[in-house]
Amino acid sequence: MSDSLGLVLRYDMARLVATLLCATRLATAISLTPVLAGVGVPVRLRLFLVLALSFCLAGMGLSGLPPVPTDVLDLVGMMLSELLFGAALAFGVFTAFGAFSLAGHLLDFQIGFNVGALFDPVSRRQTPILSRLFDLFAVLVFFVTQLHHTLLRAFAATLEAVPLGAFKGAVSPLVMAEQVSRMFVQGLKLAAPVMICLLLVELGMAVLSRNIPQLNVFVISLPLKVLIGLSMLAFSLRYLAPTVSKTLNMIFPFWERLLVA
Repeated sequence: MSDSLGLVLRYDMARLVATLLCATRLATAISLTPVLAGVGVPVRLRLFLVLALSFCLAGMGLSGLPPVPTDVLDLVGMMLSELLFGAALAFGVFTAFGAFSLAGHLLDFQIGFNVGALFDPVSRRQTPILSRLFDLFAVLVFFVTQLHHTLLRAFAATLEAVPLGAFKGAVSPLVMAEQVSRMFVQGLKLAAPVMICLLLVELGMAVLSRNIPQLNVFVISLPLKVLIGLSMLAFSLRYLAPTVSKTLNMIFPFWERLLVA
């Protein structure tokens, strides 16, 4: 009777440690990304969601239960390793959404909305318009296309590839640098149609100011660039679906390279 009771207690303790380690990895992977921050989920609901998902994933038996730590220092070390691995996973998600933010910042700068961000009388802080819209658009597409389901399945695969508490803290800098370069490339692709169109507008205004020096080009170009930039953005959105899909799905190849490295 005592042996069976001790076995149950050891199993419960191992299940508790597995849930805690899985919650550390999952919470780090989510909290450092705009997946839930973009939709304004309350902190208590996020905590409950992370604990519930961690309890379910830890009980799936993907890689077995982790060994029960002998003391507090062992538990802290295992949690730190899961924290580092969760941050590495979050980096892939952050760069995918960062490509949209980069595209928004580029268009804000070229259209001239950054001027409005500097003189925002309502929030009194720098809030670029298109950058915020691109961030919300990325979160909307992420949930509409059911990528959050794919993200959970990929996270479950990481539990099998890298068991809880087994991460050694080795992350290849080359893999991280390649992901950053992909973020810049995809951000430029998202903003390229509007940027090229606005570049032609600026060239036309430069020729006009050269031939008519009395013309105040700055006053005329601001509303013209806003009108043409927003119109071109609305027109090009229907053709950006493959680029948007590739940008959001670049999370999973990075996770694969991270697991292999």
